[in-house]
Amino acid sequence: MMTDPTQMSIAELTTAAKKAYGMSWSQMGQAFGRSDRWMRKLANGETSGETFRAGLTELYTTGQISNYVPRRRTRQGTLMKVRGKTGTEAVTPKDTRGKVAPKTKRNTYGHQTTFLPGGARDSVTTMPKSPRSKNRAKGWKSVHQEVRTVAKSQAHRDKRMKVRAVVESTDGTSRFYVNLGSKSGYHASDVLSDVRTDHGGDFEAWANDQMQKAGASKAGSSAPEAMGDYSIVSMQVTSFEASRTKPERIAQDAAGTRRRGRWG
Repeated sequence: MMTDPTQMSIAELTTAAKKAYGMSWSQMGQAFGRSDRWMRKLANGETSGETFRAGLTELYTTGQISNYVPRRRTRQGTLMKVRGKTGTEAVTPKDTRGKVAPKTKRNTYGHQTTFLPGGARDSVTTMPKSPRSKNRAKGWKSVHQEVRTVAKSQAHRDKRMKVRAVVESTDGTSRFYVNLGSKSGYHASDVLSDVRTDHGGDFEAWANDQMQKAGASKAGSSAPEAMGDYSIVSMQVTSFEASRTKPERIAQDAAGTRRRGRWG
């Protein structure tokens, strides 16, 4: 049963949010625009951290963060530098203005991660249609990085992912979604392996290949057969713990019994 966050200290709230969603200190720091060291300070009660209460409460209760704490500024209005890594000079941090993150407009770049219980996560990335857009390249890089993040979290058990692509026609008149892969999804490490070996590290090429294999029928849509008339404008990656342990997967790999061909 979830404890009332208003009755918890900042240290307790920080620890509870981390435990509830199986997050690492690094992930919490990234979510708040702070360092993992700073999040540990909050959890250890080394700083009051009351300005973080709204964001911590939101994370603990919803798995999302839109309440960011503004960075400290000098009298001249510039951002104050923060301590860098050991042996390095102080650096100017990324500005967190303390405002609620704006809603992403259609066909622009946006990335939102919702943390789920047990270390799972749901990530949605939107991007422009134009192949020449810098924000489209940024979007695919973000999706690729999300899969890497999921794969890196596989300490003792593999992580599976369910992937959904939102596709729009080139003339912007219609949209539909396609669930990629089988009902049980993909293994994160397998996706990275196939992107690297089969598609030269191009995540978009991998996604388009899976689109062709999945077909529009999986979404129950009436999309035309010519997928070239459409472009992926959003990717949703939902990760969860696989039922098989990592040692079992490694043993199956060694025996050559796990992947008898590609998913289609």
